[in-house]
Amino acid sequence: LELLMDVSNILVGACLQGISDQLDVNLSQGHPVVLGQHVMIPQLLQDNKKWKKTLSIEINYSIENSAVDCDLLLLFTDDCIDTLKQRISYIM
Repeated sequence: LELLMDVSNILVGACLQGISDQLDVNLSQGHPVVLGQHVMIPQLLQDNKKWKKTLSIEINYSIENSAVDCDLLLLFTDDCIDTLKQRISYIM
């Protein structure tokens, strides 16, 4: 599990850096966690009442010739959704 968390941290960082560069915004990264072991995703989102809206993006990835098959779940809170909309509109 520790190795999986280290690999996940590297992949999440690279993914966020790519999105950040393309949209010209600064994104923060929390430490990766394994969801679904102790808390199901809907329960996790429902328990966090401080967010009015949440944009979630799921990215599936795997490492060839290994048993690593993961889903990256990016959660954007309501305080950054307007900024993301503006950046995407500008790019389009």
